[in-house]
Amino acid sequence: MTLLYRTLLFLLLLPTVALAQLPGQLLEDLAPVDGVVLMAMGDSWLVDLDANQNLRPGDILAVMTAGETIIHPQTRDIVGRIDHVAGFLEVTRVLSGYSYAELLTEGLSLQAGDQVRRFEQVPAYMDDSVPASLTQELKRNLNHFKWFDQPLETAETGLIFRLQDERLSVSGRGGVFVGSYRYSEGQVLAPLTPTIRQTEPVAPVDPERSALNRGVDSLLGTVGLTRGDTRLEAPGVARHQQSDGIWISPPLGENPVGLASGDLTGDGRTEVAVALENELRIMRMEDGRFVAAGVVNFPAGTRLLAIDAHDLDGNGRAELYLTAVIDSDLRSQVVEYRNGRFERVITMVNWFMRVVDLPGEGPVLLGQRLSRSDEPFAPPVFRIARNRDRLVRGEALDLPARINLFSMLPVTAASGETIYVSLSADDRLQLVNGSNDRLWRSSDYFGGSDTSFYHRPGSEATNRVPVAIQQRLGRLAAGDLLTVQNQGSRLLKGLRTFTDAQLVAFEWDASSRQLLERWRTPAQKGYIADFIVADLDDNGELELLIAMRFQEKNILQRGHSALMVFTLQQ
Repeated sequence: MTLLYRTLLFLLLLPTVALAQLPGQLLEDLAPVDGVVLMAMGDSWLVDLDANQNLRPGDILAVMTAGETIIHPQTRDIVGRIDHVAGFLEVTRVLSGYSYAELLTEGLSLQAGDQVRRFEQVPAYMDDSVPASLTQELKRNLNHFKWFDQPLETAETGLIFRLQDERLSVSGRGGVFVGSYRYSEGQVLAPLTPTIRQTEPVAPVDPERSALNRGVDSLLGTVGLTRGDTRLEAPGVARHQQSDGIWISPPLGENPVGLASGDLTGDGRTEVAVALENELRIMRMEDGRFVAAGVVNFPAGTRLLAIDAHDLDGNGRAELYLTAVIDSDLRSQVVEYRNGRFERVITMVNWFMRVVDLPGEGPVLLGQRLSRSDEPFAPPVFRIARNRDRLVRGEALDLPARINLFSMLPVTAASGETIYVSLSADDRLQLVNGSNDRLWRSSDYFGGSDTSFYHRPGSEATNRVPVAIQQRLGRLAAGDLLTVQNQGSRLLKGLRTFTDAQLVAFEWDASSRQLLERWRTPAQKGYIADFIVADLDDNGELELLIAMRFQEKNILQRGHSALMVFTLQQ
């Protein structure tokens, strides 16, 4: 009898065990969220939901109407209310504090103040490719959907769940992706998402060696934040953050323009290089603290624009390649660890330089010349080799004319064709093929840089337009593509201010040749200067390091800058 009882109990608990296999990311992405219609905006409507509620383009909002009130028959207390769905909206753009949505239900009467609820009674269908056990789990956990046993019509409002290429995809009307989740060995897996990792103040060092400890006051107090401040909570991706809030480095004192990392000294440990406008700081993480390892200063008038680390000479120590200018002339530099210190070993290089991850090769150092014409990036982009303390121009790359070395990341389509993910000069994410045809262009802004210079002397042009050094495009080992999204005023190229910033990860779907949004870092008030992915503390786990300049006071007074560290979780 005891054995029978235990067997029955085990069988009863099986569904509960299965339920635990669904990752929190999926459940939160598809969970109901309540909001309110704010106002009409042309053919769209604004709602009071944004990334802080994990809202994403493609999400479907049900418009709710009040139904019958439920009253307890004995106490006469109001127990609740039966709400009804009047129609549906589809989210098209997610901004800070509000989002755009368009009508999916024809003839739906909508007005400001109407209640909306994400995915409430939204029609949903499970494709035959989804195993029965997973179907049961999803339906049980997502019971706010209206599940159908028959396929939905193509034009009908609703979501379709299907398994393909080891992915559980969730798509809406017209095949628009709402979510995509890894699937392996009968389980839906949590995607790579950043979670907040604690960092501590920079350890004091000899002032003659480094200025890293200048102004080491609490940045949280300086910008008016405290531990656990909800303004820094992760919108939709940093769900495993520490309960005591966000930790960031002390103020850098100056504004960063770039980040790089690698084994710079040849001791097998990772160093981090922070490029400021006229100074390079090198540090490493020890016992959870950033410790200064060196400082490199540059001649007066030198402005640093970008930085990368790469072991070009193959000696086991990565060098630092810095794009720099003096006035309107390129004066790029190479910094290397020699004789126990970091030195400028190559100077006066008249090329832009960037390390780009090429398919089938990995990181490659590329160069490009400066032009005095309206287009400052002169083709072609070329490989860079090194002959002792001299950089040598190598083979040219056959690239589309729309892109330059700062704004591209090649990917491979299922057909074998190379497609270039690129950030345009007007801050749009785009896909370009080898024939220079633009296959897709984002409606939202991505990138956004205030690192710029004038490529023509003042005597050559009366109306000089600054050349912006576009933000980095990165790639994780799992294949996710990373890009910055700085939001703000872009009315004037020479006077741009950014007030909201986050990092966005996309999955490249080689079959459909689409970029599918995967996750976002916490939205911050301010500007992201650069980011890198590296094993900062050499523990075998990757971290995401972001150089952040917090909220600008106005166009004349810049905010405080610091480093933020996130751990990438499987």
